[in-house]
Amino acid sequence: ATKPIDLAGICADFSKCVLPADLPKGVYTASSDLTLGTGSPSTYTFPDSRGYVILVKGKLTLASEIHVPHTSTVLLAASGDIHVDKTIGTATETDNTPNIEGYYSTDKSFILDSFGPNNCPATPDLRLNMEGAIIANAIYDTSGSKGTVKLSRNMCGGDVCPVLSVKTRADFVLNAPLL
Repeated sequence: ATKPIDLAGICADFSKCVLPADLPKGVYTASSDLTLGTGSPSTYTFPDSRGYVILVKGKLTLASEIHVPHTSTVLLAASGDIHVDKTIGTATETDNTPNIEGYYSTDKSFILDSFGPNNCPATPDLRLNMEGAIIANAIYDTSGSKGTVKLSRNMCGGDVCPVLSVKTRADFVLNAPLL
């Protein structure tokens, strides 16, 4: 068994962590809240033919698009909420190009951040296209504070399309590393 790799050795600043293009396969841990990326329009693509698990003790914020080749598998798990920055997504209602890919597991809620509660028509929110899966309330909290998937976005289009589209990726199961 391989010992988990401390992500602090790769990202000195967890508030704007940019993973290297040649990230070695493995299990990574972050000891506190983690923000992947630096904001729009940045994108991170995991390397080919590798398996990754990133465990976050705290909140995980996705501030960049995350892409995973069809020969790799990625699981990002957080003990806190997972937030998708309001700048991640597409303004085109019919565009199905994925913005984030991978498995996302949170002990709390998976939250799509918004430009604001009364942002229409000035600043419509973006549609998030995902390939993979979302697991919210992973620890199965039976108290009144159960985790959920929170869709706070509004595309200002009269509810003609969803603000979240999730497409499964069977290759993630086929490429999953043995534990």
